[in-house]
Amino acid sequence: MFEFRINDGIDEDSADSRTQNDVSRTKYLPSRNFNEFQSQSIGDLETLLEQSTSRGRIDISKTITILKELLQRHRVTPTTRHYKAYLLTNIDRQHGSVKNVRNLLREMAEQGITADSATLHAALEVLAVHPDYLLRQEVIEALRARWLSLSPAGWHHVVAGLLRENQLELALDRLEQMERKGILIEQWLHSLLIYKLCDVDEFSEALRLIRSRPNKAKSVSSAMWLYLLRAAMKRSHYETVEYVWKNAVDLGYQDLSAADCRDTLGFASEHGDVILAEAVFRHLSTLQTHLISYDYGKLVQVYARNADIKSAFEIVYQMHKHNVPIKPETTRPILQSMETESSDPAILWSGIRGSKKEGSEIPIALANIVLQHTENLFKRGALSASRAIEVAVSIYKDLFDICASGANTDTFNNLISLCHQTSRPDICTFFAKEMAASGVPPDQRTLETLILVCLDSGNQSSAEKYLADLEAQGWELSKSVRDQIRDQLE
Repeated sequence: MFEFRINDGIDEDSADSRTQNDVSRTKYLPSRNFNEFQSQSIGDLETLLEQSTSRGRIDISKTITILKELLQRHRVTPTTRHYKAYLLTNIDRQHGSVKNVRNLLREMAEQGITADSATLHAALEVLAVHPDYLLRQEVIEALRARWLSLSPAGWHHVVAGLLRENQLELALDRLEQMERKGILIEQWLHSLLIYKLCDVDEFSEALRLIRSRPNKAKSVSSAMWLYLLRAAMKRSHYETVEYVWKNAVDLGYQDLSAADCRDTLGFASEHGDVILAEAVFRHLSTLQTHLISYDYGKLVQVYARNADIKSAFEIVYQMHKHNVPIKPETTRPILQSMETESSDPAILWSGIRGSKKEGSEIPIALANIVLQHTENLFKRGALSASRAIEVAVSIYKDLFDICASGANTDTFNNLISLCHQTSRPDICTFFAKEMAASGVPPDQRTLETLILVCLDSGNQSSAEKYLADLEAQGWELSKSVRDQIRDQLE
C-alpha cells in the first residue's frame, strides 16, 4: 500500500527555486521549519491548511510544513482535505507529477476514503499542469458516478490539460460546451488557447475566440496582442494583422516599438493595403523624429501597387523635402506601376510640373524614372521613336526649372540610351555635349552607350576615344556590350 508520506513527490528543499506555471496557482515562500507551527493547535493548523490551499495561489512550502505537523507530530488520521492539500502540492510543473496524483487517489480508495468533489477537482487542476488523458477521464468518470457536476474551474482545467496534450479539436469541443453552459472563460485559459491556435496556424479560429470575448480590447493582454501581431505577420495571415492593428494599436490598447511598426508597415505594403499602411506610417511618425528611407519607401510601394502614382509621387516629394535619400529601390515600384498601367509619360511629367507650381520640391529621381519609362514604352512598341524623343527633349528643357539640382548622371544615361534605341545620334551628340558642359561625370554605362552609338553611325574614331576614356577609369567593357560590338563586326 502506498503510504501517505509528506515528502513524496515534492522536494521541499528546492521549493525556493521553482518557477510558477502559467496555469497553476502555486506560490513559494522560504521553507518553514516545524518550530513555526509547534505552538499551533490541531484546529488552528487545519484552518491554516485550508487557507494555504484555498487562496488564489497555493503556498506549497507552507502546505507541506502544516501537513507534516498534523500527520507526523499530531498523528492526525488523513481525511479528504489532507489528500486534497497534498494533491495540490503537485501542481508545481518541475516537482509535481502524474504518478503522485495516481498514487494518492489509489491510496484513498484503499483506505476506504471517498474522494469528494473538491479532491477530484484538485486532481484535475494538477492534471492541467501534468496532462494525462486516461487519468483525467478516470477523474471525470468518478465525478459522474457520484452525481457530482464539473465546476467552472474544473472545466477550465480539463481544457488546459487537453491543450497541453495538443488535443486541440477536443479542447475546442469542450470550450463550446462551456459556452453553451454559460461558463465565462477566464483570461489565462483564453490566452493559452490563443497561443496554441497560433502555433498551428489556426488564426481564423483564434480571431473568432477573441471576437467572442466581452470587452476584448481590455481582456486580451498586451503580450497576447503583440504575440498575435508578430505570429500573424510571420505566417502572412493578413486578417489577423489588420484586426490587431485596428482593435489594439489604433485604439491605444497596445504600444508598438519602431521595429514592430516597420514590420507591420512592410507587411501592409506587401499586401497592398493603403489604409493600414497609412495608419502604421502615422503611428511610426509619432515614435520617430526622423523617418528613414525604408519607411517612406514602403508607403511609396503600397501606393504604386494600387496604381496611385500621384500619391507615390507625393511621398517622394516629402522625402526630398526632408533630405531623406531617394534610392533606386524607392522609385522602382513607381516605374513598375507605370509599366503595368502603360501611363503616358507626357501626362506624368505634366503632373510633376503641376506639383512644382503648387510648391513641391521635385527630386531628379522622378524625372529619371519618367525618362526610363519613356524608353521602355518605345521598346514595347507603345510609343513611336519620334514621340519618345519629343517627350524626352521636352522633359530635359523643363528640367532645370523643375528640379533645383538639375540633371545627374542617371538623367543623361536615360537620354543617351533613348537616343541609341531610337537611332538618333545627332540628338545623342547634343546630350553628350550638355553633359560635359554641365560638369556631370559619366559612368561606365554612359561611355559604353556612347561607344555603341558611334559604332552604329560608323564613327569608329569617336568610339575609340570613348573606349580610351573608359579604360582610363579602370573599367572594362561589360559582356553585353562586347557581345553587341561583336555582332556588329560580324
